[in-house]
Order: sequence, then C-alpha cells, then structure tokens
Amino acid sequence: MIRVSCRHGIQRAAATFLVAGVVFFLARVEAHAQDGCSIPPNEEWSAVEASVWERLCAGQWVDFNRDRPEPLDPSVVNGWDDQRVVSPAFLERLLREPYATVIGRHGIQMEGAWIPSTLRLDDAEVPFPFRCVRCRIAGINAANATVLGPVILEGTRIESDLVLTGAHVFGDLVLGVDASVLGTLWAERATVDGSLLLVDGSTFTDIILVGADIGGDFAVSNGCTVNGVLWGDRLRVGGAVFLRDKSEFGDINLAADIGGDLDVSNGSTVTGALDADGLTMGGSVFLGRGSTFANVDLTSADIGGILDVSNGSTVTGTLGAAGTEIAGSVFLRRGSTFANVDLISADIGGNLDVSNGSTVTGTLDAGGLTIGGSVLLSNGSTFADIYLVGSEIGGVLDVCNGSTVNGALWGDEATFARSVFLLGGSTFAHVSLVATEIGGNLELSGSTVTTLDANGVTVAGSALLGDGSGFASISLADSQIGRELRLVGAHWHGEGSMDLRFTSVTSFSMDDGASLPGSLQLDGFSYELWEQPDPSIIGSGWFIDEWLGRLPQFTPSAYVQLASVMEDSGHVTIADDIRYSLSDAERHAVPLFRLDRWARDLYWLVSGYGHKPWRVVAWVFSLWLIGIAVLLKGFPRRDPKRKSWRFRQAAAYSLHRLLPAIKLVQQDQPPYSLLLQGAAKWQKCWLTLHHVLGWVLGLAIIGWLGSLLT
Repeated sequence: MIRVSCRHGIQRAAATFLVAGVVFFLARVEAHAQDGCSIPPNEEWSAVEASVWERLCAGQWVDFNRDRPEPLDPSVVNGWDDQRVVSPAFLERLLREPYATVIGRHGIQMEGAWIPSTLRLDDAEVPFPFRCVRCRIAGINAANATVLGPVILEGTRIESDLVLTGAHVFGDLVLGVDASVLGTLWAERATVDGSLLLVDGSTFTDIILVGADIGGDFAVSNGCTVNGVLWGDRLRVGGAVFLRDKSEFGDINLAADIGGDLDVSNGSTVTGALDADGLTMGGSVFLGRGSTFANVDLTSADIGGILDVSNGSTVTGTLGAAGTEIAGSVFLRRGSTFANVDLISADIGGNLDVSNGSTVTGTLDAGGLTIGGSVLLSNGSTFADIYLVGSEIGGVLDVCNGSTVNGALWGDEATFARSVFLLGGSTFAHVSLVATEIGGNLELSGSTVTTLDANGVTVAGSALLGDGSGFASISLADSQIGRELRLVGAHWHGEGSMDLRFTSVTSFSMDDGASLPGSLQLDGFSYELWEQPDPSIIGSGWFIDEWLGRLPQFTPSAYVQLASVMEDSGHVTIADDIRYSLSDAERHAVPLFRLDRWARDLYWLVSGYGHKPWRVVAWVFSLWLIGIAVLLKGFPRRDPKRKSWRFRQAAAYSLHRLLPAIKLVQQDQPPYSLLLQGAAKWQKCWLTLHHVLGWVLGLAIIGWLGSLLT
C-alpha cells in the first residue's frame, strides 16, 4: 500500500511539474506575444543585443539615451561603454529570416548605439527602413545593396567611409543634424528613389556621386561642410540641388543633369572650384546672397532658367560661362564682385544685368554673345574692360547712372537691335564701336569719355553726343547715321579732336556756346541740314573762323558741303562767304612761283573769285575813267569850244577799248584815226594795256554769269 501510494505521489508530482512547465512556457510565449515579438533572441547575441532585439521585434524605438538627462555626443569618446555596443554581426543577422519579416515596415530605429566595427551590407538586401540617431559607427559598406525604405542617420558619426557604390535606396537617404562622415561618402552609380539630404550642420570629407541617380532633391545645406571635394560628374537629379545656407565646400564638380535648380546661395563658400562644365538643368542657377567662390565654371552648360550671382556674392577668380545656353537672364548685380566674367559665345534668352554697384575688377568678356534682351551695366557698377566684340544684342546696351569703365568698352562689329546708352554721369577711358550696327540711337549724355572710336558705325537713329558729356577724342569716320548728329553741350578735354571723314548724317547740330575740339577732320562729311547754332544769328564768321578754321589741313569738300547746306537752308550770303573762303584757301595753297597762282591772284583781285562781281564793275568804271583821261591828254582839238564833244569821243573810245567784245566805234575813221596817228608812245602802250585789261574783265564777267547759271 505504501509503494502504491508513493508511485501515485511521484506521478502526481510529475504531472504537476509538467503542467507547471507548460504553463510557464505558454506564459513566456504569451509574454512575447503581448510585447509584439514571437521570435526569441539568438543565443549568440549579447544581453544588450537581446534587449535591442526585443524592442525592435515589438516595433519600439531603441533609445540608449533614455536614462540620460542629455544625449551622449558621438564626437566625444567618453561615455561610450559596452552597454551601447551593437555588433555588425547582430545587425547583419537581422536582415535574414525569421527576423527580417518580424521587423517589417517598422525597420531598425536606434538612438545612441555604438557600432565599433564596419557594418558590412555589400550586396545585401535590407528589407526595411534604417534609422540611427546620434550613433557612433565605425564605417558602413553597403556597395550594391538594396534598401527597401529610407535611410536616416541624424547626428550620427561615421568614423571612416560610408560606401554606397551601386546601392539602391527605395526612399530618402538623410544625414542630418550634425551628422559626420570622417572618411568619404562613396555613392558612385547609386540610385536613391527619394532625396539625398546631407543637411543641418553635417560634416563630410569627400562626397563622390559620379554617375549616381537621385529621384528627388540633392541637398548639402544649412551649415554643412565638405572639406574635400563634392564630385558629381554624370550625376542625375530629378529635383533640385541645394548647396546653400552657409555651407562650406572645397571643390565641387557638377557636370550633371539636374531637373530643377542649382542653389549655392545664402552665404555658402566654395574655396576651390565650382566646376559645372557641361551642366544640363531644367531650372535656374542661384549663386547669390553673399556666397563666395574661387572659380565658377559653367562652360557649355544648358540652363533652363536664369543665372543669378547677386546680392553681395563674390567670385575671386573667373565666372566662366563660355558657350553656355541660358534660357532666362543673367543677373550679376546688387553689390556682387567678380575678378573676371567669361561669357564668350554664350546664348542668353533674357538680359545680362551687371548693375546696382557690382564690380568686375578684371575683364567682362562677352565676345560673340547672343542675347535676346538687353545688356545692363548700370547704376554705379565698376568695370576694368568690357568686350562685346561681334555680339548680337536683341535689346539695348545701357552703361548709365554713374557706372565706370576704367579700361576699354569694346563693341566692335557688334549688333544692337535697339539703342546704346552711355550716359548719366558714367565714365569711360575708351569706347570702341568700330563697324557696329545700332538699331536705335547712340547716346552719350552727361558722361565722360576719353576716347570714342566709332569708325564705320551704322546708327539707324541719332548720335547724341552732348548734354554735358566730355571728350578728348571722337572718331566717327566712314559712319552712317540715319538721323541727327548732335553735339549740343559737348565739352572737350584739352585741345581734343573729332574725325567725321566720309560720315553721312541727315542733320547736324551743336550750340554756339559749346567748346569745339582743337582739330576737326571733315573730308567727305555729308549732311542735309545744319540745325544749330542758327546761322542767321552767328553769321558766316563763326563757320569760317571757328568751324572750318579747325581743319588740320585744307579740305575743299568741307567748304563745299557747308556752303551747299547753307544755300539750301536759305542762307545765301553765308554760302557765298564760305565759297569765297574756299577759293581764298585754294589760292593760298598754291605756291607763289606758279603761274596758276598768279591767275588766282588776278581772279581774286578782279572779282573776288566771282563771288564779288561789284569789283568787276568798279574796275570797269575806274579803267574807263583812266582811259578817258589818257585820251583827252592827246586828242586833236578841232574845236576847242566843244569840250563836251571831245569828252564824249574819249569816253566812247575808252569804253570801246575796254569792252573788246563789243564794237562801239570805227577806230580806223576820223576822228578816232587821228588819235592813233598823233598819240604818244605812252598813250599807245596804255591803250594796249587798256585793251588787255578789258579782255580780263570780260572773262571775269563771263565767269561770274556762268556761276550764276550753275
């Protein structure tokens, strides 16, 4: 009986123990089920990793800083003990079943974790998002990995390289809030379906994005630092590229394809080169608002919007955009500073605006530029040299309102569809517009131009070179001006000079109070109308002494042109005075020993070159009286009482000898034949001279009449 009772007691105890074990097991399973985790920790994991797994399995945030008043700083070594260590092997094991399915869409979310050796995810598939806040990670190698969700590393310190070469992230890739990569961020040929955001004070050594594909935006902004190079050759970005907000870079290479804007603004700094040679983008390029660059290279880029380097930005080297196509405008204004600007053969759809106090200390070279709008270099801006040689400008050239060109403004062979304005107190050392075509006006008003060389310029409108402007030299030789050439209010530095040889204008005007250059070249200068000063007020003396008197050498065409204009304007007396002055100048130009000089002197003496015919009448009358006196001296006195008869005979014979073309008497019949027989030798000599002078006077009268007919 005792053995039976004992056997039954053992059986009962075993049953109780079994039931208790089952209950305990079920309780453990239930406990795990209640926590959201049905998979226990792996036996190889540390206690810390087991605890991490339990939280991750339950979809919870793993926070190693939860018991600290302030989060531990990843950049400070102290405090990072074994209680924060999560091994790469543990994390790599979570990528496989059964753990991956349990983590699911919640992904891995940790704060303050320490991964002391490189996390190897190369060629792996990460089937969930990954987020690590204020963590320390020795390094990450995720080359050719696939991540089915965003990767967020906020405030995290990666102590070597972050390798994403050939990786594919199905979401955003974010390193922000003072994150740092002490090595290189390698992302060649990587694909990020979302945005790549390196933001909020994060720090990087080098960022390599060669051949990468980013579906959203790419940002290195808000105080970030890239100490080395940001390399983005063949990078494709579906959205915009933001490298702004006081971020700092060594070198940037962005020969990329960008769907939106490129924004390197708001106080950012590029101490090396921003090289975007061959950049293609659908949006605009913003390099403004106080940003600083060593060199900017946008050569052969294709920009769908505008190029804006404004509001106090600085390019200490060259802003290069040679051959670049820009659909919008180029703004280099509002106090920005450039060493050199290269826009050679660029194509700009809008305006080129370098205004409002901007400075180009070197050369603004826009030779061969094609621009749909205007070139605005105004409002107190300063330049050394400006080259617009061979450019095609669809609007105006405006260098106005106190701007300064310390060197030369070269616009040779350029085409301006509208006007060229160099006015409003601006200053130029040298302006060259040789063979330039201007569709509107050429206007220099209130400015100072040391030298204006516009030989061969074609101006459809007027050339207005006055209103307080000052010049040392103006050359408009071989030019065509469709309307007016105005020098009203012009002033000259020193002697000055103006070359208008073979220039054609419709009308010419200048005020009588304006200073004239010391030298005028007027050979072939043609104009239809002299508008100012009023010839009827100032008279012919001003034209002859002040205007024509400044010719460096005798130029007959200048006299002929001016006389013709005066005559057409109804100022016949002035025209005659100018022609007289022309003949006088031609006479003095012939040496004294030449016979034609004697003829000219005789022509001047007799009739004032045909312009003073009253002289001929005076000579005829004087010689006639002299002839009468000579004849009366030896004329036969048949009837002394008939003195009047003797006087009439002498007067008739004197006039007969003086007008050889007209036969007034029969000199071979009495009483005139008796004079020739009894005349003294001196009388015969005088009558011969009298006859010769008659021929001279006759020819002078014929010449004068001929000039009237012509």
